Amino acid sequence: MAERRVECTWKRHISEQLKLRDRVQRQAFEEIIHQYNRLLEKSDLQAVLSERYQTDKYDVQRGHEAGSGTDSSRSDALQQEMSQMRIRHQEELTELHKKRGELAQSVIELNNQIQMKDKEIQSNQASEVVRS
Repeated sequence: MAERRVECTWKRHISEQLKLRDRVQRQAFEEIIHQYNRLLEKSDLQAVLSERYQTDKYDVQRGHEAGSGTDSSRSDALQQEMSQMRIRHQEELTELHKKRGELAQSVIELNNQIQMKDKEIQSNQASEVVRS
């Protein structure tokens, strides 16, 4: 009977250790998945801004073509507006690239942390086996 209790105790201990390991590893991956989802959102935003830029560019060009019979000051104003729009969109695009790079770096760092934790877990498990 005492043998059975000892057997249940070590099984319970191993089960608890495995559950703890799973919880720790899942948490690390959840952070990576969260960061990756943010990266995808930023990427989607970049596509939307790019599309908007193309639409704005088309609208300005169309307005320019429609007003080609007017004076040169209107043409200059449209050219300036288009240049400002291009600069604004380029700044937004640059910011998105920067954010994407930061998020990618976060993913790399979190992957490195996971690898270190895996090694730590493996060494802990190996030392537990040696003690047993």
